[in-house]
Amino acid sequence: MKLRGGEVATPENEARARGFLDWYGAHSETIRKRLIYDHLYDDEIATDTMLGVYDCIAFKGLEVRDYKFYFLRAYHTNYLAAQKRKSAPPVSMDDTDMLVAPDFDYDTYEQTVDTLKTEITDYVRNNYDPAACSLFEIYIALYPEMSYKNLAKMLGYPATRVWPIIGQIRKDVLRHFGARKDNLLSAL
Repeated sequence: MKLRGGEVATPENEARARGFLDWYGAHSETIRKRLIYDHLYDDEIATDTMLGVYDCIAFKGLEVRDYKFYFLRAYHTNYLAAQKRKSAPPVSMDDTDMLVAPDFDYDTYEQTVDTLKTEITDYVRNNYDPAACSLFEIYIALYPEMSYKNLAKMLGYPATRVWPIIGQIRKDVLRHFGARKDNLLSAL
């Protein structure tokens, strides 16, 4: 079942999803330090996996008997997919296929990007409470150097409060503006 964005969790599914989130919050350090090797651990992948499992339980009715096993398997799958995306083979060109640099209006590009950033910020401010907006704006300003966990530590919040807020806003922004990111250059 593919989520489209308008789904509402049943109270039973929401309670089970909250149970998973509570488990994850209580065991996130153990997962990081003992269950996943340090060189294989990525905060962003772990958070996206946690949010994905939460969504499957809450909105799709997934029943998970063993949170640890299910999360580790989902993390492993997401980690491999991320590695595959990162290791796409480089494009090779020989000397006869050199491309001529196209004329490109960098000022227009920068204006378009700034306009999109402003629209996204306005959208978040209009659809989320001020505390959630502040967390998101701090995260975006410091991204990619800032992880959810480090942001929570920096602000003195429990990580289990930061992950769901920023993750939900990121998903919502991607749903709302996702088509425009792919067509950004074509609009110039």
